[in-house]
Amino acid sequence: MRIGEGSSRSIRRENNANPIKYVNAVDLSLPHSSKLVKVIDPDRETELRQAIEDLYFGYRAFTALPDQILAERGLGRTHHRILYFTCRDPGISVGELLSVLQITKQAAHRPIKELQAQGLLRIAAASEDRRVRRLSPTSKGIKLEARLSHAQMRLLDAAFRDQGRAAEQHWRQIMQRLRRDQNAIADPDRKSGSPTSRHP
Repeated sequence: MRIGEGSSRSIRRENNANPIKYVNAVDLSLPHSSKLVKVIDPDRETELRQAIEDLYFGYRAFTALPDQILAERGLGRTHHRILYFTCRDPGISVGELLSVLQITKQAAHRPIKELQAQGLLRIAAASEDRRVRRLSPTSKGIKLEARLSHAQMRLLDAAFRDQGRAAEQHWRQIMQRLRRDQNAIADPDRKSGSPTSRHP
């Protein structure tokens, strides 16, 4: 059976102290499987796994052409995100950018320097505080960002036009909900006190 065609497999497990639970096969091999597992109905799990795959393959299509354009310059998605938000908010401080992208200073340092080296980004000390570094796109950077974003805009516009305004509004609502919830969902497999990744 192919991925995307109801490939999730569920196992029925009986516990003497609890009613019968349905769990995914992979859960049985995880450290927490001996504890009470929060379960999802098998039919609903199939639908949610299909949604995960739709999101994955949709995002792959969304980033395919920009990835090719960036690769020609030896750049990647972190460079793209930095350039995108700098163009959206010229003069943004490094600290503000890190907060938007939810990445560390160490993770952003090299991509920022590489964008500067290629003449796509300017770095300047803030007039109000020389310790603060502010980022602005160059004309060359603005042109590259426009090329990348227009490729994605065309893809989104075609999809929205095909599905209609109501579908677009529903899509926006789902994306906004995911955006709000990104830091609110705890990982049940993460040990208490262990660090979480800040990468988007």
